[in-house]
Amino acid sequence: MMTKRIGLEYLEVNQSQKEVTVNEAFNRLDLFVGLTVDNIVSSPPSSASEGTAFLVGNSPTGVFSGKKNYIAHYLNGAYEFYEPFAGMRLYVTSTKTDYRYLEGTWLKVTEPNIQVVDALPTSPASGVIYMVTES
Repeated sequence: MMTKRIGLEYLEVNQSQKEVTVNEAFNRLDLFVGLTVDNIVSSPPSSASEGTAFLVGNSPTGVFSGKKNYIAHYLNGAYEFYEPFAGMRLYVTSTKTDYRYLEGTWLKVTEPNIQVVDALPTSPASGVIYMVTES
């Protein structure tokens, strides 16, 4: 049996080599907690560092074939792939951009323009959210 979202394998009574199961779970948690990938790529980089993660792009090739939108995690000299689920968020370090997975696609997360003001202006700007502070 596995957890429903990120597929952590449960330990079983009298299971041999429990450390393998636990170490695999630690690797997944290391990736998924604060999910960060280096870049969005459609083909595997020629040299990836151990633990590096990528978001597989729209035209995957090589070992990435058939893995569009998946997370590719380079671990122990090979890639492991994880299928995204609805609501999943990730941060792409190369572009400094947040994404959320909704309805089968990764969407860029945009933050509203927030201005902190002591009082509302007489004619507020369109599309701006104001946060009024008490003094």
